[in-house]
Formats: sequence, structure tokens, C-alpha cells
Amino acid sequence: MVLAPSILAVAALSPASALPADTLAANSYVHVVVAPPARATPGDTSDIVFRLMPEPGIHVNAEPAVSFRADTAAGVTVSGSLEQTKDDATGFLAVQAPLRQRIAFSRTAAGTPVFLKGTLTFFFCSDEEEWCMRAKQPVMVRFDGAP
Repeated sequence: MVLAPSILAVAALSPASALPADTLAANSYVHVVVAPPARATPGDTSDIVFRLMPEPGIHVNAEPAVSFRADTAAGVTVSGSLEQTKDDATGFLAVQAPLRQRIAFSRTAAGTPVFLKGTLTFFFCSDEEEWCMRAKQPVMVRFDGAP
């Protein structure tokens, strides 16, 4: 049995946006792209991949670290902390590198939809205007169970 992942819309994009369809827009400064595992089988572990795409002149802070907190996760368990890469030259988050969150699927998830809802929290700053903000991006991924 394989669980087929899909991302449910949790934020709207502007019609003029050239970002991928799985992009979430928490704010107009940093876009979040969520890539669930291509294949997920009950009892297996895998990664959800996040990409943060800041607008020009915006950077994402490495400290405090980006975090993912699962709000509801029946049938899936989040393990460990979000893997992320710091750019040694700037001290900021290396946004060209994906962020990875390890997840494990319950063996009892066969034949039923599994939802992972959570919040991705990160801090970003304007290079030119020298202000910073915290973003809390809701995320919901659905894995459809096949009999």
C-alpha cells in the first residue's frame, strides 16, 4: 500500500505569481515551497522538503533556527528537528539548500487519508531597510492511503 501525497491550499497566491503551484504565501517577502515525499508506504520513514524563497533584498536568519511544529499528525510522526544549512559567508540561512523534516508513517495508515498539519516558523530581514519579522507559515499535507 502506498500513500499518495498532496498539498492542500493553506494560503492564496497572487494570479501574477510565477512561483510553483505548491508554493505557500505567508507574506510577500518569503515564499515557502513544500515538497512531500514522492512515495510513502505505511511503516516507512521519509522527508518533507521545504524551500524558502526570499524576494531580492531579503534574507532568512539562521539564528534563531527555522522550526517546524506539527499541530496534528494522526498516522504520521515528525522526528528530530528540521535539517537546515547556514551560509558560512553571510551567517544567514543558505536558502539554495532545502530544509528537511524527517517523518515516519504509521503501519495503521493503510487505506485511510493521513494529514500532517503544522507551522513553519522563521525570521527574515530586509538588507536595505534593516527591519526583521517573524513568519509563521501554516502547512498541511495530505497522504491518501490506497487499499
